[in-house]
Amino acid sequence: MDDLFDTDASHTREGGSLRQSYRIRSTDVDPAGRATTAALVELLQEAAHADANRLGVGISDLMARGFSWYLKRLHVRLRRTPWIGEAVEVETWPAAVEGLHAIRDYRLFLDGGIDAVEIGMASSAWLLMDVASKKPVRRPHEQLGALRPTTPRRALDVPFDKLPRMPDGDDSSPIVERPFPLRRADLDLNRHVNHGVIVEALLEAVPSDLWCEAELLELEVDFMAEAKPGDSLVTRCRPCRESDPTGPEDTQTRLLHDVICAGDERELVRARSRWVVEAPIRNVVE
Repeated sequence: MDDLFDTDASHTREGGSLRQSYRIRSTDVDPAGRATTAALVELLQEAAHADANRLGVGISDLMARGFSWYLKRLHVRLRRTPWIGEAVEVETWPAAVEGLHAIRDYRLFLDGGIDAVEIGMASSAWLLMDVASKKPVRRPHEQLGALRPTTPRRALDVPFDKLPRMPDGDDSSPIVERPFPLRRADLDLNRHVNHGVIVEALLEAVPSDLWCEAELLELEVDFMAEAKPGDSLVTRCRPCRESDPTGPEDTQTRLLHDVICAGDERELVRARSRWVVEAPIRNVVE
């Protein structure tokens, strides 16, 4: 089984990026055999972890100094989703330090050597957190010299604009709402719920008919507060009425998402997604 998740095949490139290869496993896919969005987000996380370690600012290095990473924003665009058994190469690099945020970008390829086909791109914004105070470090550039790129470049050069709050539903555009229980197994090294699990929660509320007949093209996420085991979460989504300049209105659908804490209705995550309708691609048992 070792060849199904190959994290040893990595190399650096001119310009300071790291490229790492992975193979899509049976546990990474949906009923149609396509990689889930959460699995792809976890690949980005693994590549970021490897590159941060290479640069001396990995989680173990930082924790020894009383710091840790906290993912604040994530923006992913996909040209196509990989299938089970396909090899995917993730390229990642530190793209910028902007205010409190360390910007890390990614490109995803079907791993075909010199004929590799780009299938996606992403950008992320990370906060350097003081573990004791649980507050962002105010001058992260003093700790993150290794993350200042010598030749800045962006895979997805878009601003991290504020995402809209979930509006009230109505008869023509109701809110889909589902509970999402958390487990101890969802904890990460920071002892809060891993952002891959939160992405799973976001997409759990997507209506089944859309999930069966559409493919995700774009996902923007704002991680606003941490979730911990014991929290009772509710994941919600509804159609977004914004116009879509990137494709025909009859084939693309936009959704707004959020995840709230059921007890106090504290907003943990906001998100926005874009989908393209295809032939049915998944079989779902309700």
